[in-house]
Amino acid sequence: MPFAAGAVYSTVEDMYLWDRAMFTESVLKKASWDKMFTPFLGSYGYGWRIDTIFNRKRIHHGGGHVGFQAHMARYVDDDACIIILTNMMPVALIEIDRDLAAILFGKSYGLPKVEK
Repeated sequence: MPFAAGAVYSTVEDMYLWDRAMFTESVLKKASWDKMFTPFLGSYGYGWRIDTIFNRKRIHHGGGHVGFQAHMARYVDDDACIIILTNMMPVALIEIDRDLAAILFGKSYGLPKVEK
């Protein structure tokens, strides 16, 4: 059984509901969310990486185990969220997030290369 991922089942829709809840006080008080999303170890907050891409603040987290991967990125000041779930490995989810964000924010991006 994978550590911390055992029996987890989710969908993009479920993850989006979680994203929406993260900016209310229905789960945690605002002070707790603020602390969670404040870097304290380099660019790492409490469970989330906090950085900037395309001059936009991003909080993100990902993970996976044999057979699945997930990545969730929240562009805080834009009220935008990118959620990627896959049952293929390995997949470069950070790069996919970056390219989807580039499309979202009108920046240049690269197309995937077709493997022969």
